[in-house]
Amino acid sequence: MSVMELKEYKNGSILNKLKQEEDCPKMLLTITNFVFSKMVQNLMHQLDSEFESNRGRPAYPRTLLLIVVLYCFSIDIANYTKMEEECKKNKFLLIVTCGLKPSRNSFANFLNKSDAKVIKKVFIATLVLLNDFHFLDFVKLFVDGTDAIVRASRNNKITLKDVERLKLMNEWNLLYNNTPKSINRTINGLEEKLEFYKNDEEMCKTINSILKRINLYNTNIFGKLDIYSTIINEKNIGSVSVSFPEACWMKTKKEIYDFAFNLQEIMTENHKEKRKKSTKKDFIRVKNGYICPFGRFMRLVEVKKVKH
Repeated sequence: MSVMELKEYKNGSILNKLKQEEDCPKMLLTITNFVFSKMVQNLMHQLDSEFESNRGRPAYPRTLLLIVVLYCFSIDIANYTKMEEECKKNKFLLIVTCGLKPSRNSFANFLNKSDAKVIKKVFIATLVLLNDFHFLDFVKLFVDGTDAIVRASRNNKITLKDVERLKLMNEWNLLYNNTPKSINRTINGLEEKLEFYKNDEEMCKTINSILKRINLYNTNIFGKLDIYSTIINEKNIGSVSVSFPEACWMKTKKEIYDFAFNLQEIMTENHKEKRKKSTKKDFIRVKNGYICPFGRFMRLVEVKKVKH
């Protein structure tokens, strides 16, 4: 499929339309302005380029979806179905969507099936924006290289054995698609397999392991199988986080191990991309708390050394 060509997004006039509304929420204007920044637009173009085929219905511009998602998050809406409903009744989001009504699947696919590296960069840029507006106070904890813990990640991991089991479930056509009816079909199918392989101790052990973590064996996670396998093999590690496979298994300030992002490393990666001819002095500045999310250096806070 290709991406819809909406003139309001092609020429960037969507922001002016929102400004014409006297009661337009300031946060929505801020988010829209942020999404149309050069750096974020470069990232959105990367995501749009994933849709090069002319077959199927055109996809919504990633810029449109990002504006809606960030604004919904800002008003405590994180459920995809509620995002869909908000697009139908919120007069400002009707402007953002040009009168179109993205479905819950559009938001789910955008957040779960887009290039993980690009989404991560958008996430970090959003943190920087929120920090600039003093909506967050925790960015200062990460600038010196400490960890950004991935929520609920410690027990939400996937191993190479799980990868093989996912492949097996796909062969059996027993992956579910997050609906109660589908999950029941999967469980029933596994119980039939247990009966079929009742004399195969190893297979019965595998099936029982799948049943214990049935939430892992769905079509969305199977779609990321290559990502999980690649990272596990490249890093030579036993497991990765299901939600954030690129997160590292590291020791936290609480002296326990968990999956986390090193935000200094991410900012440094972004700095490399924005300025390929960076000098040693540039990277010392990054190390000391300067980051470069918009192609310029920015001092977030006074860096405090944290003992690991």
